[in-house]
Amino acid sequence: MPDLNFGPMSSELEFIIVGGGATGIGAARRLAAKGKAALLLEALSRLGGCAFTQDLGGPAQPRLRVAPFE
Repeated sequence: MPDLNFGPMSSELEFIIVGGGATGIGAARRLAAKGKAALLLEALSRLGGCAFTQDLGGPAQPRLRVAPFE
């Protein structure tokens, strides 16, 4: 089980973003740049959604995963 660090929690959240893919990360960055309080939730143990890099023993190959999640 990975060590989960949720960081400081605030009762003053203005937004909850569901999904740590490209769109969720982008929304969180834009809100943070405007000084808004947001919580980003992601079901997987990593951010990035369906986009990730897989080591195939050669140069890094970007890969889009469309199968069910881990």
